[in-house]
Amino acid sequence: MVRITSLRLLHVQSLLCTFCISSFIFGLFVPLEVDLMSLPFSSIHDIYRLFTFHLVTDEICVFIFTILAIFIYTKLVFHVWSKIEILFYYWLVNTSAGMFAVFPAIFLDNKSFKRINGNSAFLSSVLVVLNQLSTDQSLVNIRGFEFKFQYGLPAMSITFLCLLVVGFIRLSSVILFCYGILCSWCYLRFLQRHPQGRRGDYRPSFAFARLFPEPISKIVSIPSNVFYQLLLRTKFCPGLKRESEVIIEPSPTFGSHGMISSDPERHRRIALKALNERLIKAGVSSRAANEVEWPSLVDPDDTQKPDNIPNKSSVIVELPTIINPSSIDTLNTLNSSNV
Repeated sequence: MVRITSLRLLHVQSLLCTFCISSFIFGLFVPLEVDLMSLPFSSIHDIYRLFTFHLVTDEICVFIFTILAIFIYTKLVFHVWSKIEILFYYWLVNTSAGMFAVFPAIFLDNKSFKRINGNSAFLSSVLVVLNQLSTDQSLVNIRGFEFKFQYGLPAMSITFLCLLVVGFIRLSSVILFCYGILCSWCYLRFLQRHPQGRRGDYRPSFAFARLFPEPISKIVSIPSNVFYQLLLRTKFCPGLKRESEVIIEPSPTFGSHGMISSDPERHRRIALKALNERLIKAGVSSRAANEVEWPSLVDPDDTQKPDNIPNKSSVIVELPTIINPSSIDTLNTLNSSNV
């Protein structure tokens, strides 16, 4: 079964990569296709470009990063999300980021915004998903140097800025990258539906400031809190409900009021299962340690006695009979009378 699932995942990855490669090669030979499918649009008749701009790109760096993002994205969510959810997330992030990227193109007369295409928003959204599902895991750990998945988003942001300075990518790709972070985090934080009927992921570890390492998170937390208050005022997202919950760790402890997780039942079942296994192991070890050998009721000295010892015989004492002399005279008188 695992092998069949791996083959399906490989087929999906191969299909998506083949589509991206063919689209990129076709765009190199037919530049008109890229112009017709890229943003911005000049009239209402070109609104279809909101759904096609991410299918083409003319930047080699964005194309290479897109291939890597496809492998990472499918590997992360193939066994966690449904197929519809995987496609919907890809479409939502790219479309919403494209809508926000159109506004600078309208108000700013810059050559960088004359052509907006590529999957830069999808790249940043994959890093957000990676941060959500694998926050504390390490990607590289060599001789004390530890590179966690949490550092992927700031590292890619610095890479995009360097490529922008060198001239390998346009400013529109960087704008798409930034909007991809914002749109994907808002969807995963507030709107994503879960099996228990809940929406969003309200864990403190998935706060917007926690997407970045510790030195940067303190700076990012200020504008992110302002943005969150703006979302609350516009009623775009509900407020975080604080309830008391039991936190099960290696030693059972009761946590104070904390945030509700997105999938509490699943986490509770996993924690209870782990706790049950630990209690079973602890019970077996304690019984083995406290087990004491009770002494036998049979005296071991009795079993070691030899059989050739003779039994002691009983002593019979015969007491002499004492006869009264008066009774003898009476007996003689009776005998004489009979004669």
